[in-house]
Amino acid sequence: MNIYNKKTTVKELIKIYSGLRFEFSDLLKKLLEENNWDENKDTRIVSLKLMIEPIQSKIILLHLIDEHFGDISLWNLQKFQNQQQKNDFLNNRLYFIINELRESLFINIFIRFENFIKLTASSVETNGNRINQLSKDLIDRLGLNQDYKELINLFTYIRNTMHTEGFHTKPDVTISYNGAAYDFYQNKPVTFYDVDFLCEMLTEIKKLIGEIIESNDIKSKSTIGHSYENLTFEYE
Repeated sequence: MNIYNKKTTVKELIKIYSGLRFEFSDLLKKLLEENNWDENKDTRIVSLKLMIEPIQSKIILLHLIDEHFGDISLWNLQKFQNQQQKNDFLNNRLYFIINELRESLFINIFIRFENFIKLTASSVETNGNRINQLSKDLIDRLGLNQDYKELINLFTYIRNTMHTEGFHTKPDVTISYNGAAYDFYQNKPVTFYDVDFLCEMLTEIKKLIGEIIESNDIKSKSTIGHSYENLTFEYE
C-alpha cells in the first residue's frame, strides 16, 4: 500500500505545537485563577503542568532546528559530493527527527493522562487496571458526554500501535468521533496519524480533562494528591 506524507515545514510545526500548548496552558491558567489547589501537589494542576512541559520542549527543539539545523558541526564529518547530496541527507535526518518528536510527545502526554485518570477515578472510588475501561467508567461516574468514550477508544488504539511500529494488529474497526470516521485495518499501518491529527486529538483530550476537573464530584474535592506530592527534588 502507498503511504502519503504531507509536507510540513518546521515553521508550520512550531505554529501547530504552539497552538496545542496554548490549549493546555489556557486551561491551567483558568483552573489556577478559580481554585486554591496546591500547584505542586494536586493532580488537577500537576498533571496539566506535566503535560505542558513536553509540548514546550518540542517547541524549543523546533526553534533550534529551524535556526541551526543546517549549520551544526556534526555535518562537517560527512563527506558530501555536492550541496544537493547534503540537502537530501539533511532532509532525511529531519524526517526521522520530526517523527521522533511527534511520537515522544504522544507517549509523554498519554503517560500523564493515564495517571491523571487513575488518580481522579480513585478519588471517587472508581478503580481498574485497564485505562480504556477505567476512563469510560469515570465518564459514566461523572455523567459526562458519552461521545468521549469514542475519543478514549481512538486514544488507546493509537497507543496500542506504538507496540507494533504503527500497525493495527486486531480485527478491523472504525472509530467515529467528532463527525469523522477513523479506520483501523488489521495488519495495516494507521495512515491518518500525522501531526495535525495528533494535535487535534490531544486538544480533545484537553477538553475531556477540563470537563473531568470541572465536574461537581471532582471539583468539590479539597485535594486530589498527585503521585509526586510527597517527593522533594534536590539539584546539584
